[in-house]
Amino acid sequence: MKATDILKSDHQTILDLLNRLKALKQRNAILLQRIYDNLKVHKECETRIFYPALDGIEHDEVQTSIEEHQEIDDVLEELMAIRIQKGMAVFMEVLDTLDQKVRAHFQEEEERLLPAAEEGIAEKLDDLGAQIEQLKIDLRTSQYGMAA
Repeated sequence: MKATDILKSDHQTILDLLNRLKALKQRNAILLQRIYDNLKVHKECETRIFYPALDGIEHDEVQTSIEEHQEIDDVLEELMAIRIQKGMAVFMEVLDTLDQKVRAHFQEEEERLLPAAEEGIAEKLDDLGAQIEQLKIDLRTSQYGMAA
């Protein structure tokens, strides 16, 4: 499978998980952990494999995406640290912030980076996809077991 197709699928999986958690309107540890693990695996795949392959073509976009990942990580860690004592309003506010940042990042990637990859490195996308799939397996077995 092409790397671009895998990343689009990851985007949809993560958005579906976010939608499910938001619809519950309560803290759900299992869904929250799945979101965390999927975002972390996705980030690792992009930063270790996909972005380096694109850096020569879309350097500025790659750098922006890396910065966005850090912002998403920061909000994700904040969300994971919220305890029940802070109340659901705080949890939902941080969840909404995470959702907005993730959606904006995915939209930017799907409008700019993924098409640039389809155009500029089309011949490498199957190989990159195989590398991404292997990294996902490695990460799920070593660190992020709840990733889909």
